[in-house]
Amino acid sequence: RRYWFTPNTLTFEDDFSGADNWTDDGTSVAVNTSTDVLDWASIANGNDDLCYKDLTSVSDSKWFADFDITFDTVTSGSSTNGSYLAIYLDSVTTPINTAGHDGLGITYELDDSPNNQASIGAFAIDNKNPYDGMKFNSGTGARSVFTETAQASETQYVRMIRDGDTFTVEIYSDSTRQTLVESESVDATNGGTVSGLRYFKIATGRDNTNNHTFDGTIDNVKFYNNVSSVNKPSNVQDNSILVEKDTGNRYWFSSGTWSAGA
Repeated sequence: RRYWFTPNTLTFEDDFSGADNWTDDGTSVAVNTSTDVLDWASIANGNDDLCYKDLTSVSDSKWFADFDITFDTVTSGSSTNGSYLAIYLDSVTTPINTAGHDGLGITYELDDSPNNQASIGAFAIDNKNPYDGMKFNSGTGARSVFTETAQASETQYVRMIRDGDTFTVEIYSDSTRQTLVESESVDATNGGTVSGLRYFKIATGRDNTNNHTFDGTIDNVKFYNNVSSVNKPSNVQDNSILVEKDTGNRYWFSSGTWSAGA
């Protein structure tokens, strides 16, 4: 049996081709209009830099966001101080080492162990310093750590989902987001009220001075407001084919799962 469907309407998307419509604070996180990606680097002895997009209005209960992240360099030094990258929705535009942020997102931390691998966590913060969610060994934010890590020359396909009081981060191995590697969830309220998350933010930070090298790119950012899942049907028979009306992409249904490329 064959089905046709119209995907959820995008609220915002950017593949970083053409004009740079993001706001920078610092120089190590910025859209590169020559290569059509967003470059990021956590500078071991530099500032906490960031780049953000104002989404204007974001639901306090349901949304999801996709992006692709590539890790160019993930090299551990001997320092026990960490280098950090956070991709998250924030309530304010101020830098990460300041108070008064509500936020939901994913954090990556590189230090001396595990060697040449960045640890990954999902986090939520209510009226806090973002480091309360980003740091793995401290902080009062809600955080759930992945078994999966990030390594050099790897691309991860990330989906962040807010569904009421639950915030989930999913990491996939493919751009169609059909092959799930791992997911982690946290309390989206962090015991309070996490709201007003209108700024899609990419931020880098560090623990004092260290000697790690951590950089890469982000591409294909998509944001869907007031929905918490892709609207593919689930009550269909095995061997059904699903066709997206706008793209013609095809999916095959078997054992409760849609797979791309039918």
